[in-house]
Amino acid sequence: IQLDSPRKPNAETAVVWDMMGASPAYDPSIRDTQTFVLTGTVVLPEGVDPNGVALEAEVSVTVARIGVADKTDLNTEIQKALQGAKDTGVSSKEGADITPGQYWVAPEVKEALQAAIDRAVEVSKNDFATEQEVADEVVALQSALEAFGKAKKEAISREALKAALESAMRAKSAVVASDDGQDVAPEQLWVTNDSLQELEKAISDARAIEDNPGVTQKEIDGATEALDNAIRFFVAKQANGLKQPDEPPATNPPALDPPTTDTTDPSREALPASSSGVLSSEGSTASQKTPRSSDPSGSETSSESIATVTVKPENAPSTSSGKVGGSAARFESAFLSTWGPLLVILIFTGGVIALSLALYASSREKRRRR
Repeated sequence: IQLDSPRKPNAETAVVWDMMGASPAYDPSIRDTQTFVLTGTVVLPEGVDPNGVALEAEVSVTVARIGVADKTDLNTEIQKALQGAKDTGVSSKEGADITPGQYWVAPEVKEALQAAIDRAVEVSKNDFATEQEVADEVVALQSALEAFGKAKKEAISREALKAALESAMRAKSAVVASDDGQDVAPEQLWVTNDSLQELEKAISDARAIEDNPGVTQKEIDGATEALDNAIRFFVAKQANGLKQPDEPPATNPPALDPPTTDTTDPSREALPASSSGVLSSEGSTASQKTPRSSDPSGSETSSESIATVTVKPENAPSTSSGKVGGSAARFESAFLSTWGPLLVILIFTGGVIALSLALYASSREKRRRR
């Protein structure tokens, strides 16, 4: 306060106010206007004598209504940040342990967003926060939430797509392309060139999705489904080849060697002079007649014995019906070549013996009659 003194006119002096003695008492929690009276003690400058004057002062104080900052925007941003942290509440270093399709962030990103939320909540609860403090926290929280959104990642699984690609390659390698299948063996599957190109395009589209580092799980699932459908359509169009097997060249049965005729065959030898022989179409025939003799009555008798030998030539046609197989013909030729001459000799010898016996019997009969 200003002190009016003859020695020190307009001298400034201090007053010690008793804040605790305000009347009525001041309540800082009240935001409305408050008026109260403060009393204080004047502190005189050095060398000034109070001269019996009371050194007390009194002042009436009015505290205006305290303004409250608008925190609507700040509270809205706080709610957005809290929801974002809840939606992406999973943190992971690599994301390998996260379910495919779920979003995740690195641990440090989640911690940074949580720290910004905590600061904004503190300002929101501060009744004495100014408008500038509230505005600054709104900007800080928005920046933290934006960084959090950029850092979050979706857990991706490409296993189903890889399996579909492997199935497609196996289906492709199991067939050949053909216009109509006429050039494809029956045991081989074939498809048209158009069908093969459709599958190859589906494979190419699926590989592009698999190699995309920023692909989403939804895109991967869509590519997998499209490739599976392409494989099913491709397999349904497969068919076995229609090529006819090559016919083996015609071969003639091996020619049979004609039977050989042995010109030295004993059956071809001339008959004895005592015999008369006739060669028929069936072979050689030999016959022998005994001379006539007279019986006791004077009549002439004759005793005739005929030995006949018939030899069938080796090349004589068969009289049996049907065809003689090659093996039967060869057997017959071998049999006649080996045993034919012996049989002729035996038959001829038997005829000679029979003729001799007939002559002997005729001679004895003549002697008896004499």
